[in-house]
Amino acid sequence: MDRIERGDQEPEVIRGQHDEQRRGDPVSPPLQQGADMITKEMTIGEIMRRYPQTVEVFARFGLECSDCQIADFEEIGHGAGVHKVEVEKLIADLNRAAGVQ
Repeated sequence: MDRIERGDQEPEVIRGQHDEQRRGDPVSPPLQQGADMITKEMTIGEIMRRYPQTVEVFARFGLECSDCQIADFEEIGHGAGVHKVEVEKLIADLNRAAGVQ
């Protein structure tokens, strides 16, 4: 959250799109059964925020994404390819852990 001071006016609070994430609040509610499934186009950070239980799945596949600085920008498909992980198996396990099969 940034403050902008303008002369004799009260400081204006500017909220960024990621303020909720910095406070630890969930970005969006978990998907319900039958809703959109996790796909290889989703970012790793987005999935870990929505479904904290997936952190364990990433670790099981050798992806220590919770400590990675680019998790918010890296899509699962790319991360899996870089680490030579079978992306379809990873996505299936992530969806199972998230309860969106």
